[in-house]
Amino acid sequence: MDNCIPATLLPLGYNGKILLLSINADGIDETIILRCGDLWHSEILRATENEIKGYGLKFPIIDELGGAWVRFDYEGNILIFGTSEEYGSCDKNCAADLLRQLYPDRLVRIEP
Repeated sequence: MDNCIPATLLPLGYNGKILLLSINADGIDETIILRCGDLWHSEILRATENEIKGYGLKFPIIDELGGAWVRFDYEGNILIFGTSEEYGSCDKNCAADLLRQLYPDRLVRIEP
């Protein structure tokens, strides 16, 4: 990635909502990121907007690309499922790719 924005922020063992987002700003190419949170998907978006301000990007535009849920199972593997009532379903394959980068030793499964 050509900027300092982490592609995925998801703690090990997390069980909750995720939101896939597109970030555009002066000086960077479009970047797809994944964020999580325990409240509404709109709260994840708001927290990400505040996070992005801290990176000093010029004229950032953040677009939501849909949401889902993530669950670590008893073996530590990751399941992506469901959708966001606010933003619709995210591209779960894209979310899975981001999670595999963060946790290369984990099996990531997608439930339709």
